[in-house]
Amino acid sequence: MPAELHCPLCAGGKISLYSKDGSRSYFCCGSCSLVFVPPALAHRLCEVRFSVALYDSIFAPDEDVLDVSYDFMCATEVVEHLHQPGPELERLWALLHSARLAIIGADVILLQRGL
Repeated sequence: MPAELHCPLCAGGKISLYSKDGSRSYFCCGSCSLVFVPPALAHRLCEVRFSVALYDSIFAPDEDVLDVSYDFMCATEVVEHLHQPGPELERLWALLHSARLAIIGADVILLQRGL
């Protein structure tokens, strides 16, 4: 189970495996009993031992993850929800190490900037 998995409803950290089928794992929050499927890409990256940080202003509002720099960033189904895309994307770009590789968009778009 991903070490950084938190409940998307109450942000609780007491998460246990609830069920597993052929394609996904279902987790249960020990605080509010919500059964949920974690973000698929983040879950898969954790399974293969990558360190993953999640941020969502509603479901994972831990702003501490915005104070760290990253080697890779993936933001799916995000851009179309940004109120001010320019400044918000610049903030995300600033979090990337010099390679600046990001996958952003509802449709996957590979972006490289400053290479």
